[in-house]
Amino acid sequence: MIYNYYADIKAGTVEPAQYVSQFALTGQLHVKKDTSDPTLNNAYYIKLNNLKYGMYNGMVVHHQPIKVLHELGEAAQQIQEPFVIVYNESGKVMFEFLRRQFDIKIVKDE
Repeated sequence: MIYNYYADIKAGTVEPAQYVSQFALTGQLHVKKDTSDPTLNNAYYIKLNNLKYGMYNGMVVHHQPIKVLHELGEAAQQIQEPFVIVYNESGKVMFEFLRRQFDIKIVKDE
């Protein structure tokens, strides 16, 4: 499945006027079920693709999206690498699995 992805992060003030520092990330979110481990019923490959970002500082109207978007630089390309996320039966992320995978990657890299 492919979804359009838009993340919008803002920090600012409402009074005396609406001013924000804003960062946005937009692109495609690819989701594919991971069937490589039969013990994990709710595992998914996630990949962000065709990402662009934008930043804005100044006066704003609430829920106003950033209009100027830029291609990611070379240093930020790693965010588009695929990763696996696992949910338990209640729909919560299984952080123990993610930590275990991270530990395995560190050992392999050394």
